[in-house]
Amino acid sequence: MKIKAMSKKNLPAVPMQSVPQQLAFEVFKDLSSIDKGIDESPTEIGFSKANALFDVGEMGVLARRLLDVAYFFASDAIDRASKTGQPVSDTFDTHLDYFKWLMKYESNNHMHLKKCIREAQRSAIEVLSPEQPDQYISVPLLGTAGIANGRFVFQLPKALRHLLSGPENRSFLSLRITAAFTTAYAHTLYGYLLLNRDREQTDWIEIDALREIMSATAKSLQSYKDFKRYALENALQQINEFSDIFVTYETRTGNGTRKITHIRFAISPNEAGFRRLLQNVGTGRQEIFNILVNEFGLSQSELDEIVKAGDQWTDDRIQSAIEFTRHRCKTGKVKYPGAFLMKAIREGLRIGTLEMSVAPATKSPAHAQIDVAELAGVTATLGSKNKPSPRKKAAVADVPVAEPENPVDTVLAWFGKQKKEAREALFARYVAEAKPRTKIRELDAALSSRVERGRFAAFLKDVQGE
Repeated sequence: MKIKAMSKKNLPAVPMQSVPQQLAFEVFKDLSSIDKGIDESPTEIGFSKANALFDVGEMGVLARRLLDVAYFFASDAIDRASKTGQPVSDTFDTHLDYFKWLMKYESNNHMHLKKCIREAQRSAIEVLSPEQPDQYISVPLLGTAGIANGRFVFQLPKALRHLLSGPENRSFLSLRITAAFTTAYAHTLYGYLLLNRDREQTDWIEIDALREIMSATAKSLQSYKDFKRYALENALQQINEFSDIFVTYETRTGNGTRKITHIRFAISPNEAGFRRLLQNVGTGRQEIFNILVNEFGLSQSELDEIVKAGDQWTDDRIQSAIEFTRHRCKTGKVKYPGAFLMKAIREGLRIGTLEMSVAPATKSPAHAQIDVAELAGVTATLGSKNKPSPRKKAAVADVPVAEPENPVDTVLAWFGKQKKEAREALFARYVAEAKPRTKIRELDAALSSRVERGRFAAFLKDVQGE
């Protein structure tokens, strides 16, 4: 049987594990006691959600959050039951205040919450079978649900429980991020864009199809001008402010007309969203992240990995890995400090007292670092296209010129003496081999970055030794 949703959105599988419900409950106790919401959590809270369950048709933002939280609880219960060999219960039961906190429902008036429950119960997905095209089954997205004695109790249809536990394509959904969205347009568009986050760009899509995806089909939004102003721009503003992706777009017109008919989105990691999560973790970890960025030059993907593993990679673990890497750098055993640091964090490596007693060895010349000003002469050598006149050559010959003392200068000076074709080939090889450690694609950008300059010099030193 194939589960297919009513709209056209799908989401890709993301290599990220669901957050244990018990951990989320501990975060809830800590933050709710100081009146902080889930959107201020220092830990990502979410679960691996089946792609088909992102397609829920027209529904308000609070009802969408309610479904997401219900699936979060059900997924955790199903996962625990599978590990213990116990049967999965038809009914799920949790603290009402905890449930409300996860969906960022901040009112003590439950009238609107009850309306959200009924709205979620009216939504359904279609079950389609390629072998039996005439067969049609509609599955409600939420079964019986109720509020009593400070508890929220609900049931899910069996077909949905299978989706929550089966091998279908699924994507990690952050409840922390979606709790920050105040419109359903942002919620639905964010889900669609996750499909293409690894491709960095969507395909061209018809404006009418995008309206269906965003559930923005009201008559008041039929003109592109109104759709852009009241739905699209508002959604993108929230996505770019609160989420882990930054999105821009371009449009095109139909053949022989000035009417805008298609749109395409460009997607990149969102530094603002990352910094927002960073602000939630306190000044201690902010100082650590400054070291990771400025001293070790970690990439955005590596920083995201550290943030998402915040419950396991504690400050002590990261700090120990930093000290371990620094010590190994002093002994000249580390070629790429950033990559070595990530290995140390992942494996929980730390420096022992015996290793601390070993005197540091002289650092390999290829890995020495210099200030930006010290590279000015080398940069001028690489960029110069004018040859000195014979008279200037004679004048220079009369003055003894000392070889650069800095080893990075030395190897870069050697690079500058190569033919243009050779320099371009060497730098292209460096860029190819450095992925995904760097996003540098231009030589000038590499030479203007202290970290990249050192890496490039180390690469050239290896080439010289080949």
